[in-house]
Amino acid sequence: MRRTLDVKRTLLLGLGAVCIVLSVLVAWRGGARSSSVDVLITVAGLRSDVVTPDSMPALAALAEQGTRVDVMSPMPDTVPSLVSLFSGRRPEDSGARFGDLARVPHDVPVLLDKVRDDKRAHSVAAVGQGEVSLLSGLYRDFHVVLVPSTPFDQVLLADETELTKARRRGLWSATAVADLATKYVRLLQPHTSAFFWVHFGELEAAARSDDAERAYGAALTEVDAAIDTMRRSLMTSGLAHRTRIMVVSTHGEALDPATELGHGLFLSDATIRVPAVVHPPDPRWSEARSHRDLHDVIAGVPVELDEEVSSRSYWPRRLYGWPESVVVVEGEGVVRRGPATEGPGESERPSEVSDGTRWRDEVSGLRTLREGAASFRGGDPVTAAQLFAETTRRMPGAPVAHASLLRAHGSLKGKEAHSVGRLAESSLEALTSLAEGNPVRQIDLARLLIHSRRVDLAAEAIAKVAVEELDVGGILGVVEVLADLQLYDRARELLVGVIEAGDDSPELHEWLGDLHRREGNSFRARLAYERALESPRARSGMLRVKLADALDALGAKDEALGQLARAVKEAPWYRYPHRLAASILIDQERFGAAADAAVKSLAAHADPREDVLARGEFLTSLRLYQAAVLELAEGHAALPGSPRIAVALSRAWDQAGVPEKAREVLESAVERLPSNASLRYEQARRAARDEEFSEALSILRETTPVAGKEISAAIRSDPLFVGSADEALARFAASFSGERRDRRSDTEEEAQ
Repeated sequence: MRRTLDVKRTLLLGLGAVCIVLSVLVAWRGGARSSSVDVLITVAGLRSDVVTPDSMPALAALAEQGTRVDVMSPMPDTVPSLVSLFSGRRPEDSGARFGDLARVPHDVPVLLDKVRDDKRAHSVAAVGQGEVSLLSGLYRDFHVVLVPSTPFDQVLLADETELTKARRRGLWSATAVADLATKYVRLLQPHTSAFFWVHFGELEAAARSDDAERAYGAALTEVDAAIDTMRRSLMTSGLAHRTRIMVVSTHGEALDPATELGHGLFLSDATIRVPAVVHPPDPRWSEARSHRDLHDVIAGVPVELDEEVSSRSYWPRRLYGWPESVVVVEGEGVVRRGPATEGPGESERPSEVSDGTRWRDEVSGLRTLREGAASFRGGDPVTAAQLFAETTRRMPGAPVAHASLLRAHGSLKGKEAHSVGRLAESSLEALTSLAEGNPVRQIDLARLLIHSRRVDLAAEAIAKVAVEELDVGGILGVVEVLADLQLYDRARELLVGVIEAGDDSPELHEWLGDLHRREGNSFRARLAYERALESPRARSGMLRVKLADALDALGAKDEALGQLARAVKEAPWYRYPHRLAASILIDQERFGAAADAAVKSLAAHADPREDVLARGEFLTSLRLYQAAVLELAEGHAALPGSPRIAVALSRAWDQAGVPEKAREVLESAVERLPSNASLRYEQARRAARDEEFSEALSILRETTPVAGKEISAAIRSDPLFVGSADEALARFAASFSGERRDRRSDTEEEAQ
């Protein structure tokens, strides 16, 4: 018996020891998997030297309480750096040399492929920078994706303003992105695992502006506040104790007018040494030297540190004909700087390399080019063209100089355009020559020609692209150009080729649906959108709206409403589906339901009066006059001191065909607020419209003592008065001058 107990005790002790060892191994090897909620915040353009209590107090505090390390960005370009962070590969090994032509190959695992299934099932990507487009392949396996735009969102859904921005350069503010992400944080159940990717692009945009230093400082404040918003949201949701927050910069920004404003050209500490912060502390984080190392830590796989860490940029060759820039750190910080030797084609090599980060002979040409760009943005294309022309003489092998001159020439007219015309044509010839045999430059040339409205030349340029020499991202770049040229057959052919080669991603099927929709083929668009929705990861809100729009065009209105209902269920904050539903319900003559949907589609205002007015105006625009009357009447009863609501209600009664009610509302409002000029002005307009000219004249005379400059100007320019058939009314209105001289607006009485 004793022996049995000893054996049992020995077994228990042994099992306990094994459990301890296993727990240590799991903690060491799989730290990322032990946290229930991961929040990865990436920031484009965040320099290492600005994470201080003065510039970014929230992030600095997070770094103080957690672990901070500075790593080398693989490229001073947002998308290639993200490709490295998400795939664990060098960007050039994944074909991501340029952000606008980058896509992670479908057979390369990305970050979410390596996290637990339960986290992947509740994964959200809220990305505020349009350049990090769906076509980059970075969103693979995310369940919910929120990004400013895909190629045709704005074209297909012209009145959708919540999610779409200008293509590629679209930007959501850091505040808006954080608000979007926190909406999904609040939906999480207390014990749910999740993965959030939040990306801010403000700093990069600020560094491009004319007053870059000031704009960059303001953007730092907003990004820091957005990071704090995310942290506080996790705290109030009760998730903070089991959440890992990671903040990683993709690249820095050079704010030096003497060399570079922005990033991508030179490899300096300002652009390639970037901060990475994690909270709570993680000792493995401090070992990282690159985005590839951070990938391993985030994914929870064993970290294999690179003996050699490098950063390079291919933009010098693409824009200026220079060799690629490269910085290599070997072993214990031994640095080599200089041009990369690999890369397609030959280039004009500068005569002297100073420190591997800039070329002495050309840097003055960069300054002239930047001055020209500032003049162009400032509305002076003449000076800009002169400066660009000078740059083309000094840097004849630089495509960007010739392209800048062509853009400036496109804004000139008459003699000014004629004087630069010969130079512009020479630049076009130079660009055509420089693009010969270079697919990337040929894409650039086609884009420039589209911008210059030389569509035929653009079609010739894109037809010369050797597609077989391009990576998938480059092929999709060609598809974009073809679609812009409305060469849909060739665009679809290339896109289908990518899909059939194995890249069966939902965003490509969605894009295929967009191409069909632009051609007016709603049936094929429907099939493509439905195929996209078969994926467990789909940008479901916008995608379901597109599908609903195609179904509506096919006459399947009930099915369309069903898709819109699902869009709202999946994203309760998304208002646009209500707007589209209202339109469909009106077609079905279900006016009550249409009015309800229309009201739900509107954003709330801080001022309740603005809410009432917005609802009334929108319902009126949809010709739902009775619903508008009900909304405005309810608002008028709640806020009887608002003359603007009274005016809106009066007009709604008129449009509903009940003029006596319209008159009654105005008379009652004037009795309540006799000194409000806007109400009397509306009364006079009603009288003039009803051809009661003497009454209109009488009301205008009574308005004189209470009218200020605002109403006076409106009366003098109102065709109902100055164009009246009654000469006395027309003369009086044309010379009307109110007697009130204070600065108070004619509508401010309601606030008092």
